[in-house]
Amino acid sequence: MEKPEKMHRAVTFRLHPGSRTKHLALCRTAGACRWVWNQALAYNKEHCDKFKAGDGERPSILFFSMGVWFTALRKRTDWLQELPSVPVKYTLQYQ
Repeated sequence: MEKPEKMHRAVTFRLHPGSRTKHLALCRTAGACRWVWNQALAYNKEHCDKFKAGDGERPSILFFSMGVWFTALRKRTDWLQELPSVPVKYTLQYQ
């Protein structure tokens, strides 16, 4: 019996902001969400690899723990402080 191919599904939304300023703000926020997601993936991978090698403690990927990590990341990153924190932080909810 053959294994069925994986199906990938995507949902696309189109936003129509009222001004160029709002458009740029949405683009910056979406870019920040992608950047934070990738940073969190790298952070979690690094800590999981250390744990598997026996060098560190078990990593916590709970939303609260990732929120603490995000706050520290945001304090270190100047351009991230200029953007709203809530939509960017909630990117980590599905990490």
